[in-house]
Amino acid sequence: MIGISFEDSIQLLEALYRKPLVPARLAGLRRTYTLLNLLDNPHRGIRTIHVSGTAGKGSTTTMVGSILTAAGFQTGLFRSPHLRHYPERIAVGEDEISEGDWLRLFQQVWPLVEMLAQNEPAEYRLGRPSLFEVLFAMSSLYFRECQVEWAVVEAGIGGRFDPTNALAPDVAVITNVSLEHTRILGPTVAAIAGEKAAIIKPGGASVTAARDPEALEVIQSRARLVGSPLTIVGRDLQVHRRDAALTHQAVSFEADGPVLEVELPLAGGFQAVNAASAFSVVQALRRRGVQIDDEAVVSGLRCVRIPGRLEVISHHPLVLLDGAHNPAGAHELASALREVLPGRQIHFVLAAMADKDLADIAGQLGPLASSVTATRVPGTDRSADPEEIAGTFKALGTPVFVASEPAAALECALQQAELDGAVVATGSMYLVGWLQKIGVPGRA
Repeated sequence: MIGISFEDSIQLLEALYRKPLVPARLAGLRRTYTLLNLLDNPHRGIRTIHVSGTAGKGSTTTMVGSILTAAGFQTGLFRSPHLRHYPERIAVGEDEISEGDWLRLFQQVWPLVEMLAQNEPAEYRLGRPSLFEVLFAMSSLYFRECQVEWAVVEAGIGGRFDPTNALAPDVAVITNVSLEHTRILGPTVAAIAGEKAAIIKPGGASVTAARDPEALEVIQSRARLVGSPLTIVGRDLQVHRRDAALTHQAVSFEADGPVLEVELPLAGGFQAVNAASAFSVVQALRRRGVQIDDEAVVSGLRCVRIPGRLEVISHHPLVLLDGAHNPAGAHELASALREVLPGRQIHFVLAAMADKDLADIAGQLGPLASSVTATRVPGTDRSADPEEIAGTFKALGTPVFVASEPAAALECALQQAELDGAVVATGSMYLVGWLQKIGVPGRA
């Protein structure tokens, strides 16, 4: 692969989307294990926190990583999707992987991808790896190279057949569970919870902030089955909020010790719950003998940065970016907007991937919308048709506009917002990343 560039590596990876793939329900984890074994199993020997759930996975992963870094640990982070570019998915401490290191690791993994695509070695018949399997392998190699002490790893879809389930984590986290990817994970909340709860392993602790009774019953059953001590946020740990604003809130945690108060530079009740999940991870690690003092928790959460989650990119006019890309995320976004922008006219810019439940997302955001401008997810052919998005909101009586290009969609929403309205771009992390990059031209 001499002469290949970073851009070439991205093109090769994204070309995988257009090639046949043996589904995960048939391949299980055998393809993942084969690829990792060919790389001398870089995922082993690293202590891990494994995070799954319907919404809040990325935020919780980032919060746990920030706390562990503040505590002085060499900490790896594996997250998805990215906002602007792929290296955001792999980081150590506050530093994402460089393009040079990315390319070097890609060149190490890709020949094995091509070999597996030819159904080699002998008796292997599962074909080429998925893009996510390749990225997980690269992250594992990088964490081993960097001698990370802890890796905080966000699962992709589900849990049971997700490549990251090759891990044996010290703590497994299921943030919450609601209907998503029903064609892959199952038609009910209980079925989906079963897929996600599969990351809870013997010998490890577990944490959940799930509230749905069906989901919680499944998670508790899995924890009992494998002997994992389970912390339930809202039962075993209480979280309280005050001074909630657009850019910050004060949060306190109450468990079996003194109340711990922290300043969280993020808006929304859902982020307070994510922070409580992160603190529950700390409590579980402490019970396993890991030294993390309260100051590391306070400092880690005070310094945490989560781009693309209620991120303000302009104050005049007010423009927010939020990567809510499923109904659960849209619900949390709507709840946060009601709290931080009461009575304000809200004009949405919205794009989504074609496999998303547009009707449910519209049902969450439509009641808040003074208008919706539908557009395409930039840089992909997997975007939902803007006309379909517009039709979904129009059926609710919401004023709608269509602009095929995100920049034009943003300008249209800004015109609707005039002086006193707010613009919120959402529905896709890739849309949020693209708008984050271009900003709001001519405005501060």
